[in-house]
Amino acid sequence: MTSSTLQKFRQQFDQQLPFVLYRKPSAKEVIGLLQRDQTLHTVMNFAEKGFVFAPFNGDEIVTYSSRSMRC
Repeated sequence: MTSSTLQKFRQQFDQQLPFVLYRKPSAKEVIGLLQRDQTLHTVMNFAEKGFVFAPFNGDEIVTYSSRSMRC
């Protein structure tokens, strides 16, 4: 990951905007997604593409859809 890429995620963090960084097992590539705003998107049927964040209590499922994210 380049320093300019890390800087983008640092800016996202500083602006308190949602983001995700992850690496698949045994992969060398790190994947990152940045959400453009603080909108909380919910999903009920998983028909949309995106990265899903699910709370441990199971009361609500939250996703940040691909429409609101940039790579």
